[in-house]
Amino acid sequence: GEIHKHRAVNQSISLQMIHHLLSKTERLYILFEGDPAVMFMINSYLESGNKSILEDMYKVSDFSDQLKIIMPELYLNEIRLMSKYMKKEIRFIGVDLSVDVLNTIRASLNVLDRAGLTEKSIQQTKALKSLYAKMKNYYDSLSAEDGRRIFISMIKSKEHDEVLDILSIISEDMKTEEAVYRKVLGDFTFNYFNVMIGNIQLSAERRRTIYPDILEQFYYTRDDIMYRTFLAFYRVLPSGVYYGSFGNQHLYQDEYQLRGEYNSTGKFMSFLYLLSKDPGSPVKGKVFGIFNLYSGSSDLEPQLTTVFYNSVKQKGWQLYRLTGDEKNNPFTRYSFLELDSNPKERKTTDFFKYIIYIK
Repeated sequence: GEIHKHRAVNQSISLQMIHHLLSKTERLYILFEGDPAVMFMINSYLESGNKSILEDMYKVSDFSDQLKIIMPELYLNEIRLMSKYMKKEIRFIGVDLSVDVLNTIRASLNVLDRAGLTEKSIQQTKALKSLYAKMKNYYDSLSAEDGRRIFISMIKSKEHDEVLDILSIISEDMKTEEAVYRKVLGDFTFNYFNVMIGNIQLSAERRRTIYPDILEQFYYTRDDIMYRTFLAFYRVLPSGVYYGSFGNQHLYQDEYQLRGEYNSTGKFMSFLYLLSKDPGSPVKGKVFGIFNLYSGSSDLEPQLTTVFYNSVKQKGWQLYRLTGDEKNNPFTRYSFLELDSNPKERKTTDFFKYIIYIK
């Protein structure tokens, strides 16, 4: 869990976590609060080192300004070098809802524009190229401010539906001609692309049937989509360790209510943590969250923040486990969260069991 605005320290902690985890596994999946298509392009960059992939992705993304901060080239190069010199596999996995239409087309073309695929794939690839050219020309004709505003609204646009229709045809073709696609694409790309299409279809379904008119309410379904997309990836990808950095609010292991805000029906980690308690769960006993607590933060009551502040001797960060010593441990008896609607009826460890305090 993190607060996104603290980019430098978040990325520093992330790189140290990644390095540690790579020493424990041969394959690391980095879950990301982002569009699966964008993370697919990130993987293409990690494999090839081709800077034009990043440059084009930054240009056409509806979150282009954010992407340059969230996924800067320097940060990605550090990860790429770690993978190379430690001889370990690293893949980014995007689990958020699909909104980035142009990068969805770019990722799809990256997958489909290859020799050896089916005639139906060739036809739909041509359709995607034509649609991409039309949309890109329109996007480039707008000012930067108008481009972001109008492009984000394309989640409700005719063009988004056209992309969905094309990819739905591809999805059916992949089912009937699976052997052909797997041979040309390889297992990882085949499986990732399959789940990516499923994510796009689910995002569109929620848009049409649950919140067809109010875009803001559509985003309340994000965590359920993130949970379902993660499970879809988990079922088909080779075994490995999954590590992700999400906004703190996605990481609470139990439901909560933000004071003065809408009632939450669950968050990504609360869905996943509940699943991990099921005796037959594929992730039983494998799920835990770490909450980033920054000095000056108001997430916990002031006296607790002071305790953490005094325990970190110099500027930096420290990991704390909140469980254990049930009799004398206040975290297992009370909630010190400032955002919970019923703080005295619940425990801090209901929501997370580790804290990284950042000074």
